[in-house]
Amino acid sequence: MRSIAVATAALAGVVNMCLAAPAAPAPEQLHVYPATNNTADGMYTVLWVHQAPLAVVKAAAPALQQRTSAGLGAPATAAASCWTYDVDGFAGTICKAPVTGVPTGGSLQYRVGCDSLSWSTWRVLRSPAATAVRMLAYADGGIAWSNGTMAGLAADAATGQYGAVLNHGDISYANDYKPASNNSWVWDQYLNEAEAHLDGRAGPHVCIVGNHEAQHNFMPYLNRTAMPRGSTRPLGRFYSYTAVGPVSVISFSTEHDVSPGSEIFDFVASSLQHAASSSVRRERPWIVVQTHHPFLCTDLLTFSTRCVEQAERFRADLEGLFMVAKVDLFFSGHNHMLEASWPYANGTHSEDLHNAYERGTVYVVNGNFGDIEGIEPFFVENPGFRMLDSSMSVDTGYARLDVTMTSLAVDFVNSRTGSVWHNFTLTKDAQA
Repeated sequence: MRSIAVATAALAGVVNMCLAAPAAPAPEQLHVYPATNNTADGMYTVLWVHQAPLAVVKAAAPALQQRTSAGLGAPATAAASCWTYDVDGFAGTICKAPVTGVPTGGSLQYRVGCDSLSWSTWRVLRSPAATAVRMLAYADGGIAWSNGTMAGLAADAATGQYGAVLNHGDISYANDYKPASNNSWVWDQYLNEAEAHLDGRAGPHVCIVGNHEAQHNFMPYLNRTAMPRGSTRPLGRFYSYTAVGPVSVISFSTEHDVSPGSEIFDFVASSLQHAASSSVRRERPWIVVQTHHPFLCTDLLTFSTRCVEQAERFRADLEGLFMVAKVDLFFSGHNHMLEASWPYANGTHSEDLHNAYERGTVYVVNGNFGDIEGIEPFFVENPGFRMLDSSMSVDTGYARLDVTMTSLAVDFVNSRTGSVWHNFTLTKDAQA
């Protein structure tokens, strides 16, 4: 009997470990990523932060609990893994845990934390439907000039109508805040503000790096995000293929070499070949590419460098792959403005948006989220390939995508007015 009593006491100690650990701040900065390359798998990764030392948080054994969308039944629990890094003054702890079994086109509830750390509120995590999805999209987001965009994204996410968030790079602009050894607070503030649309209520965050993440050799980005690796090769964290409902999303870094023979070129080539195969294109008829640097642009202030020298070099490296795979839509940021081209390939364009992928790719610069560097309102006049732009405006904004098997509508939202600023719709015949 004594051995049973001892064993029972030991078990109680394990069960109540969370209660007995030293108190630590509540979880914050909740954001969700796909855990595999297909959201139909229903597997996601939740990241969050505790503003406390790693030893304190690990002693409390934080976890994730998930339950049905109706909140019924006993929750399932998954232990969290936790870590930290220290290059930018960050003194907190980052944790992650898996969510599984999210139904395609459905949702479930989750929360993170522990009794001694306190729990987050229950959150909704939505997974895209198979044949239709709405997405939010943006680039170049910071903690300055961004209040309107953050509010608009939060309001859209709260509707429950969105299934993914595309981020084309430059996340938080922490490297613009000095000293570099103490700017982690910018990441903290940005991710706390973005939590209202990145915590899963608008689906998973599908992101890629920009030039502003390069500080500290990308360490804050690599620690604070959780996109699945595109491969086991050295740069595998800098590219990914994600199936999102009827869309193949191919994300890759242009902060690294993308020339033929490079690791990223090989990834883009193989991913496009997969996405363009007849069996995949019947299931996911749309191919959307996102990276940070524009491949086609008309920004007046940086035209000779970004839009001629750099964009032409990127197209020389990768446009041939886009043409063979018939990429529908390309998103970038970098230039703090909005513009979109007509379907464009090999120096020519078409103004026909039906089955446009047969003639070229629509190139979008979507970099007017708002950040410490402001908005660029000046464009080169009258290039024939430009479909729309935000000329002479310093307003911020973001994009909404509404995708079915035969249409892809893009609305560009003005964050100041909340109204649709510009829009276009691509249509295509059903895939045979």
